[in-house]
Amino acid sequence: MYYFTPKPILLMQSSLCLNCQANLSQKNNFCANCGQKVNIHRISLHEILHDLLHYFTHADTGIFFVLKQLIKQPGIVVKEYISGKRKKYISPVTLLLISAGILYVAFHVFNLSEINTSNLAKPETFAFKTEHQKQLYTVTYERAIKLNNFFANYSKLGTMVAVPLIALLFWLFFIKARLNFAEHVVALMFFTALTTLTYSFVFAPISYFLGSKKAYLILPGIYMLFETSYKAWGYYQLLGYNSKKNAFKTFSYSLLVSIFWAVISAGLGFLYVGGFFG
Repeated sequence: MYYFTPKPILLMQSSLCLNCQANLSQKNNFCANCGQKVNIHRISLHEILHDLLHYFTHADTGIFFVLKQLIKQPGIVVKEYISGKRKKYISPVTLLLISAGILYVAFHVFNLSEINTSNLAKPETFAFKTEHQKQLYTVTYERAIKLNNFFANYSKLGTMVAVPLIALLFWLFFIKARLNFAEHVVALMFFTALTTLTYSFVFAPISYFLGSKKAYLILPGIYMLFETSYKAWGYYQLLGYNSKKNAFKTFSYSLLVSIFWAVISAGLGFLYVGGFFG
């Protein structure tokens, strides 16, 4: 069958671009008007696998290349991207969506929602003095379970909402850095994508194997320290700092942002569990 052949089948040859209908030059491999390749192959399994492999492993622009650079020099990646070197890197929006999707899968594969709620005592474990106390605790317990399931099922939404809000805080802290708000958003999309993937591939499996109580007590603090340090390091490189004083400043600002976001998230969660949102 044609779609298993290792030799790609060209679509009908034409003097016009198949994408925009512009006249093609026989000397060029790409359309001068829209940039599409002149030789377009019929879609096949070979073509799909080739594109997928190229997307992840291309030496200069693949996802693995970008992740390697984000591990080694996150601030340089952002600096180059906002200065115009866009072809070299995958879009930060695309990378963030991929990382959020992987986080969603990790939540369910490693049963993180069950780990986070297993520390809550079920209503039947208590001997309540009155029926009102039992009903009140039951409602609170059910809200806590519902809140945790919401974060598990809509982790992508939480990730996307957090980025512009955190970027706003960094923009205010580094307002003299001559970076506009949108450029801070780009920086945080790159940084958040890497920390989210780290959580999915490192912290989520560790949480699963450690069990509920150990994971609940230890890992959130370690992850917060990692995330804070990574973003501080990224901004240290992005802003071209080279002194211990500036290193301390970027870490302090990053820590304040992490604490602020943790307090806001926890506060909204407690308000919801307490019934303030209906």
